[in-house]
Amino acid sequence: DEPRIESPRKIFIEEQVKLFVPHSREQVIQLCHESLRILFDQNTDFSNRSTIKCQIPNSYFIYDLQDSDNENIQRNHHAYCQMIFDLCIELLHEMYTENIQLTTYPEWQKLKLIQKRFYRGNKPENHHFIEQFIQRKILEILNLDKRQITYSKWRISNGTRNIKENFETVLDEEIRRTESQWINYDDDCIQLKFDIADSILDQLIQETLTECFDVVHRRFFFSSNSTRL
Repeated sequence: DEPRIESPRKIFIEEQVKLFVPHSREQVIQLCHESLRILFDQNTDFSNRSTIKCQIPNSYFIYDLQDSDNENIQRNHHAYCQMIFDLCIELLHEMYTENIQLTTYPEWQKLKLIQKRFYRGNKPENHHFIEQFIQRKILEILNLDKRQITYSKWRISNGTRNIKENFETVLDEEIRRTESQWINYDDDCIQLKFDIADSILDQLIQETLTECFDVVHRRFFFSSNSTRL
């Protein structure tokens, strides 16, 4: 038997993936700090999205940029810094926006509240509070911090509870969830106004038809009398 010749195995060396953009918490926090400093220097109100000034100096884009001639690295770093800056603008705009829809409504219809994601129309206390809040939200968006999910108590299993207690807990949660619909009479008021308007319109049409039939009947009566004469 001929000896078996084993083919030489190729040794693959895994190359470490280089990060083109910063992914550490410290770098993102510093970018958020610089973005907010630039925005607060140029603006005092963020309620109107179209009037927010966002002139970014070049020093912002070269923060923590390693010396490299690679154009892809520079482009990706620039896009990442721009993304952090845009996220700060959107969060500030959300915090300063009023809690009503900007759509114009008729005079007889009340303004509708919208469900805001962060502050529901309550303006923040100071710049430090804003910075802490926005940094935490951006870290959660970039998956650098774990997002805390709060479960309601009826979803948490507890072996000591019996069926009756679980049912009461679920019923209490359902009542709290739908309570706002019970005390909100806006839809009922609008429906009542439409019903009254329809009733008035039907009555006007009925009276108009009655008058028209009466006029036709009189003309027919006079024409028949004139023919007899």
